[in-house]
Amino acid sequence: MPETERPTFSENEIILLLKEQYDLCCTIKELPGERDRNYLSQDKTGNLYVLKISNASESLDYLETQNQALEYTAKSFDHGRIPSVIPNINGESLSRTFSTSNSSHWTRLVKFVDGIPMAQYRPHTKEFLHELGLMCGTVTKALQEIPMQPSVRRNLWEMHHAKETLQQYIQWIDDRKMRSLVSHFLDLYNDLLTHVEQGLRRGWIHNDSNDYNVLVIPNLHGTPSLGLIDFGDMTHSYLVAEPATACAYAMLNKAEPLEAAVHLISGFHKKFPLEEKEVKILYPMILIRLCLSVTLGTFQQQKEPDNEYLGISQEPVRKLLENLQNNNVRFVHHLFRGACNYEPSKKADEFRKWQKNPEINFQSLLKDSITRKNTIVLDLSTGSPLSAKLKWMSVNEQQNYLDLLLKEKKAQTAVGKYSEVRSIYSADQFCHNSLEGDEKRTIHLWGLISLQKQVPAFLHHSMALFIT
Repeated sequence: MPETERPTFSENEIILLLKEQYDLCCTIKELPGERDRNYLSQDKTGNLYVLKISNASESLDYLETQNQALEYTAKSFDHGRIPSVIPNINGESLSRTFSTSNSSHWTRLVKFVDGIPMAQYRPHTKEFLHELGLMCGTVTKALQEIPMQPSVRRNLWEMHHAKETLQQYIQWIDDRKMRSLVSHFLDLYNDLLTHVEQGLRRGWIHNDSNDYNVLVIPNLHGTPSLGLIDFGDMTHSYLVAEPATACAYAMLNKAEPLEAAVHLISGFHKKFPLEEKEVKILYPMILIRLCLSVTLGTFQQQKEPDNEYLGISQEPVRKLLENLQNNNVRFVHHLFRGACNYEPSKKADEFRKWQKNPEINFQSLLKDSITRKNTIVLDLSTGSPLSAKLKWMSVNEQQNYLDLLLKEKKAQTAVGKYSEVRSIYSADQFCHNSLEGDEKRTIHLWGLISLQKQVPAFLHHSMALFIT
């Protein structure tokens, strides 16, 4: 049976199966799923379970490995945060059943994990995202206790097969712009992977910590507890693919998606430290997970148009990919290194040594563009006469006024003061969206305005010390 063809059972067959295999009289409700069938089952006393009927393509040894994963992971968390397996009447964790079409399926019954899907929970504070990282890191650490790697079926969501998967399914994306973007990110990923792949650790990962598999259990005080369900996509792959997957979904619908990723990565690294090569490939892997979500989601939706679950993340994923395309990959790499307590730039130490050299003089760089004779200092602090004059002007009017001021003073350049509080920053264009809400800039560092018709340059404040 093809992997995309889900098991077919009637409601009466499920109720009968629960009675015969588990001695439970239950009412049932089908839950969303991709390849398998999942049924929320409630017995007469109100206990809740989930019956999972696996796709016919699933092998017994792989399903037994999933059971091991549930067992090892549950030991690292409080009761009720990870599904626990309920044995059948024969004491077995897996039962075999046949559909009306005579296809064979393995079934598993687990206790229901209560909670709010992360996609429906707000706010996603920095503490919440850090906690999510801690949980994903703890799960990854627990999964490394699984003693061996069985023969695993090909998983379309595996990062080490991403190139083949995207090349095979990208044709299903009708949007030419999105198809081009996916192709661009795949090239970026492949180019970097070539240089680091041999150094990437491999092991068991959950591989599907999306915003509907992460469950939020609110607490009366403090950060909520988190649970994790659906180990059906777990695989033996690059270990760094786990935080990449978690970040991909945690970044959805965020005003500052990279900020969200940084907090998650910081938490993950505390529980399962990432190596430097893994941090280098992490951002491209996040992009590829999002590309897989767009590509496979589009394919699956066209095959099962009535299955709303398959398209539930399509719009926010596409928006996020478009948002991320303008990011500098090296800049993001440095952000993520900092989140893992590595020096953001490997050249930072070299720069510090250079900066301490008493013979350093920026005059050779600036030449005669900034001197005491051709430069004036602007007072733009709150309440200053100049600040009051500029307050009600448009940007163009402000620039024209400053140009005239420079000519009047016979100066080429104007510099602002370091650490100056400016009322101009109360304007909407200086509003910064963050995880904690909107925040407006208040303190100015140091910059310059040149009379010459060119883009204004901005320099680090320490350079002001070397103006002659």
